[in-house]
Amino acid sequence: MDSELLAAVRTRPEGRYLRVAGAVPRVRVGDVATNVERIGELIDRAVAEQVALVTFPELSLCGYTIADLGANDAVLHAVSAGLTTLAARTAGTATVAVVGAPVRSAGKLFNAAAVLAGGGVGGGTAKKHLPPYRQF
Repeated sequence: MDSELLAAVRTRPEGRYLRVAGAVPRVRVGDVATNVERIGELIDRAVAEQVALVTFPELSLCGYTIADLGANDAVLHAVSAGLTTLAARTAGTATVAVVGAPVRSAGKLFNAAAVLAGGGVGGGTAKKHLPPYRQF
């Protein structure tokens, strides 16, 4: 980090700053278990490096070109279990992770970002600006 920038950060009134990271795991389309393992390793690394917020790409739990698999109950159950597993890795840490996943709510399927913190799934949001093709 540039020494001038570091000096400016250190002189903020509260004297602290947040470390933020974008993480890009090697995703395998439709292989939720492998993706959970890879994302989990990156969350662990973020915790070890005292990252306050780590973000992952959209649909990183299942793979972006999942198409019809997103409506498959087995895949959605695996994604839900995966979010719980990943959230557990944030327990007792100051790290928050935002992970992309398909989520079913009120009978509809959403391309969502799940917020994982304090050992649980703390919330999320659905993608608002959808592409014109039929992915989500």
